[in-house]
Amino acid sequence: MTLKRKRRNFNKQATEVLNEYFYSHLSNPYPSEEAKEELAKKCGITVSQVSNWFGNKRIRYKKNIARLTLQQRPTQVDTLHRATHLTGGYEELSGSGLYTPHRLDANSWQDTTNPPSVTSPPGPPGSVHSDTSN
Repeated sequence: MTLKRKRRNFNKQATEVLNEYFYSHLSNPYPSEEAKEELAKKCGITVSQVSNWFGNKRIRYKKNIARLTLQQRPTQVDTLHRATHLTGGYEELSGSGLYTPHRLDANSWQDTTNPPSVTSPPGPPGSVHSDTSN
């Protein structure tokens, strides 16, 4: 029969002490062994628990910062939407040089405004300039 230990959170005062140290040392949130011993005494926990708490806190802090950074970064769609909203639509954009409409062939995704020499290499199949050579 295996005995499971019940997981418990630290008390509020211990968490406040650890968080205060973490955020006041944010440029280097790695407490020395002496600082860990002092924090353990203040919080009523072991040095090992202090080390684990800081390791977990650093990981969670980095994840939260990354998530917030991604949420604040506009996507290309957001940028285009803002530009078209601010300028009144594609008609104004096309006249301003910011947006150049391209005609697409109905049967493919290939841009038909480019000359064939841009999309196909010169020369017969199998030549040095062809993309069909092996």
